[in-house]
Amino acid sequence: MATYSREEFVRQVLLELGVLDATEAPTAEDAVFIGDRRDQKFEELYEEGLLPFDIDGEVPGRYFLPLVYLVVVECATTYGKPLGDYAAKAGEGLRRLWKLRQKPVADIPTRATYY
Repeated sequence: MATYSREEFVRQVLLELGVLDATEAPTAEDAVFIGDRRDQKFEELYEEGLLPFDIDGEVPGRYFLPLVYLVVVECATTYGKPLGDYAAKAGEGLRRLWKLRQKPVADIPTRATYY
């Protein structure tokens, strides 16, 4: 299973916002700001039961993009970006998190009891 570091997460948020080029690195100020917003959003989602992993560690691949979209919405206005398309992506990201939260059906054989 692929995992992504917290630094990769910050970089992806800034790329989605159009603040960085593909070859640039985040500034220290941007990294701190996005990191703080990321931590706040992760804590909120963890409390809601939507993040079943250690929020202080790496982000599992299947959660990466939905979480990026949710953090982008939290940061967009700070960077002077209109919410427009970001809000739609965030809504889709939240739906994906709820879908991931659902328990998969396990193929566990059960014993029938006849009366």
